[in-house]
Amino acid sequence: MTPSLGVNGKVDITTKERIKSMEMIDQLRDGKTKAFAKHCFERYSPEELNTASEGAPDQDEMAHWEITVGQWEEAIAAALADHHAQG
Repeated sequence: MTPSLGVNGKVDITTKERIKSMEMIDQLRDGKTKAFAKHCFERYSPEELNTASEGAPDQDEMAHWEITVGQWEEAIAAALADHHAQG
């Protein structure tokens, strides 16, 4: 992800917060898991991720992203943790 520059050429505060808020995702070692976690963080609210974490893994997403149940669970947990860290 490339930070966007504000009007004055400096990185926006919101962009800095967004970059900082993905610390758990950035620690993931597996590329597919990390890519899916970033997708989840950007697309889903904490409430949606929490609901997903309480249910069964989404088979369609797993097939699309070519990830296992364990990778799906790890990605959802990392995205949720980063949303919570964002406050």
